[in-house]
Amino acid sequence: SFAFTAGFSTYPLLAQRRYGFGAAQLGVLYAAVSATNAFALPHISRNAVARLGARGTARAAQALLGVAIAAVPLAPSRALHVCAFGLHVIAFQLADGCLASLASAASARGEQGRAQGML
Repeated sequence: SFAFTAGFSTYPLLAQRRYGFGAAQLGVLYAAVSATNAFALPHISRNAVARLGARGTARAAQALLGVAIAAVPLAPSRALHVCAFGLHVIAFQLADGCLASLASAASARGEQGRAQGML
């Protein structure tokens, strides 16, 4: 979507202007969040789905994503901004995975690829 694309293209400007991040610092932030996401997300998603189910996890992830989206540009310090950005990435990936799973489960077998593509 446009908002998703615009967010990725404008985030470096926000991080630079509001929090003083340079190119190297943004690279480290992206690498750290990606590594954390790769290691933490499987454990978080497995536990969340076991407790809440896929629908409940999707709802919780969307709520966390909303909070994180608001917190990223409003965080009063660089440290809180980094925490909010990390929460944003994890919540987005968790919501995305749950929604893909729910769309696949709700689709006829021959339509699952199309359902995934529409997400």
